[in-house]
Amino acid sequence: MSTTNNDNSFTTSRIIYLKQSEALKQNGLVTDSVYYTETNDVKISLNHAVNADIIFTIDKKKWHKNLDTIVEQAEQYGVYDKESLRLLKYHLNDNHDEIIGTFSKINTTNTNTKD
Repeated sequence: MSTTNNDNSFTTSRIIYLKQSEALKQNGLVTDSVYYTETNDVKISLNHAVNADIIFTIDKKKWHKNLDTIVEQAEQYGVYDKESLRLLKYHLNDNHDEIIGTFSKINTTNTNTKD
């Protein structure tokens, strides 16, 4: 398979676009958010004064660490209001099953391919 810039089939099969709640959409804080299954990274693009990206690797064993990371990075970019921070944590929690489900699929696939 070709992996040139014109071939999106390779990259899109490894990206999950995270769903946004209506409250988050109305707030306008997040422009885009994705989960990269190959690296277990989450990227949340903020529509804020700094237009920054929150990027971190999912800790599947200690989910609360992911929530702490979102808050820490958001605050580094100047997002301090409690409502926005709450929405960011809810956003990750809303996508918990989708993200954690990929770990199960990967583990199942790896187990089935072992001889």
